[in-house]
Amino acid sequence: MTFLARLLGRAALPPSDRRNGPRSVSPEGKFGLTLVELIGGGRRLQRECVFLKSNGAGEPAGVWHHEFVRKPTTSSFEAWFTVDTRFIPGFDSSQGRYFAVCTSNDCEKGRIDAVSALPSGLPLYAHPAAVLPPIEAIFALGGEQVTTWLHANDWPRTERYSDGFPDHALVAAYQQQWAQEHPILGQHEGLYVALGGWHLPGADDDWYHLLHERLLAVTVEDSEPWVEAWEATDGRLHVIQRIT
Repeated sequence: MTFLARLLGRAALPPSDRRNGPRSVSPEGKFGLTLVELIGGGRRLQRECVFLKSNGAGEPAGVWHHEFVRKPTTSSFEAWFTVDTRFIPGFDSSQGRYFAVCTSNDCEKGRIDAVSALPSGLPLYAHPAAVLPPIEAIFALGGEQVTTWLHANDWPRTERYSDGFPDHALVAAYQQQWAQEHPILGQHEGLYVALGGWHLPGADDDWYHLLHERLLAVTVEDSEPWVEAWEATDGRLHVIQRIT
């Protein structure tokens, strides 16, 4: 089973979050919400996102390092990419003009280093993107219409989506559009890093814990593992590595 298939079904959830067996699938609109309305609700919750691609012109927004052979070093950390923080949506670039996102050679730790300039590597160019949020964002933050819809489906706002959700057909149609737009799940030529946007609900089950933090960047090329750079609510910067 592919990662996308697991993500969009019950197998993407930890056992504690799975319901006992799938419920009956209801046709679209049975619970008072249409696909157009669901996508519209997602658009209202979109977070600004910028794709860093190898194709483009003008000033580079970042540099990709991970595919290049590095010289032997005593350091246990290596950089995946360096980004000009002015291109990170909503980020206060006064904290540093350039950040290198690094992980340890044992894939256990990560850090963000401030550097003075973009180093050598593959230049990446900024492309604004529109990416729907995952359905969990609509569950958690949707308006009154979503509240009514979730109540009709007997589903708590804070429970991860699974195919046990009664209006499964409607959510599946939404997720098709979401997956096409998503930097990791979709097909985007030349895409190496995505800045901003929403984090991907995965098997680590920390999606709600990170709901109010700021996703600064996520790697797309050479994934998996993929690497996420974050700004916590207290301003601290940290790195998370993901595997499926």
